[in-house]
Amino acid sequence: MTAKLDKIVKTYKSLSQIPALVGAQIQSQNVINSTWSQRNIEKGKTTKFTRTILLNNFKNTEETLPVDVSSELVSRVSKSQKLKAVLRENDTKQFLEIWQNSNLIRTVDLAALDVHGNVYADAEFGSFEFSPDEKKLLYVAEKKVLKSEPFYKRKKPDEAKNGGDAPKPAPRGEEFVFEQDWGEQLVGKKKSILAQYDIDGDTVKILEGTPENVCLAQPKYSPDGSYIVGVAYYVEPRKLGLLFCPNRPSSIFQLDFEGNYSELAQKDRAVKSPIFTPDGKSVVWLQRQTEGPHMSCMALVGAKTPIKKDSEVTTIVDIVKKKKKNQ
Repeated sequence: MTAKLDKIVKTYKSLSQIPALVGAQIQSQNVINSTWSQRNIEKGKTTKFTRTILLNNFKNTEETLPVDVSSELVSRVSKSQKLKAVLRENDTKQFLEIWQNSNLIRTVDLAALDVHGNVYADAEFGSFEFSPDEKKLLYVAEKKVLKSEPFYKRKKPDEAKNGGDAPKPAPRGEEFVFEQDWGEQLVGKKKSILAQYDIDGDTVKILEGTPENVCLAQPKYSPDGSYIVGVAYYVEPRKLGLLFCPNRPSSIFQLDFEGNYSELAQKDRAVKSPIFTPDGKSVVWLQRQTEGPHMSCMALVGAKTPIKKDSEVTTIVDIVKKKKKNQ
């Protein structure tokens, strides 16, 4: 029995050394950056590392040595490739880093700023991209919620009486009020907000104008950087189930930096993955009806910009309901 167990353990250790490809990005015509994950048995964690693949006329390839990026939650290189943004997590604290020409020029302790909760690094909600002028960084984070106090807690002296500014009062008696999150590997994500980091000013600003009945996701700058589009998930009648249930009621929204918000008036539709067309005059996304199986096909649709309530949505590639017969 012991010999069999030893053989199983040895086999598992051998298989755990095989890395899995989790992402790749074409940096230039002959350079590809790839990200891999591998189970580290000794640490009891998953190790994440990157490899750079150099192509020579697509015949001969060379690879650089792996670089451990396990502490990185998400990273993004600017279009000019002069800047790189990294969201790193150390001891449950998140840090935002900006690199320029291989030098670290900004490090932001997001917890110390205390303007929002954790930054979303998942594919369903998250975004991490530079503005077209590469002066700002857009991302999604958990909305900051004031910690509730019990009714019987003794109050501190009013700081305003001593010449200070009166702090915003914390809600009372709500410390055990249940608030639903999105569940299914999105636990803890309750209310998303859009945040923008100003690289030159080294400041973080929460974008205003978001309605309370939606959670915003997958935001993207317009080509001229004057507004943002993304997905608005409706929080009613429920949030639970999104990762494996892409049939939740949602719509495409537009938000500018003056707080003007608009969204498509579509009923019983589920949308995801909006992107701008190369000319910047339209937005295209995946869409389906909300009823039916949780995981089913989606159509490719689009609309002219700017996005308004009554914008006309056109179908680019419809859902194929029946397979085509061989000609």
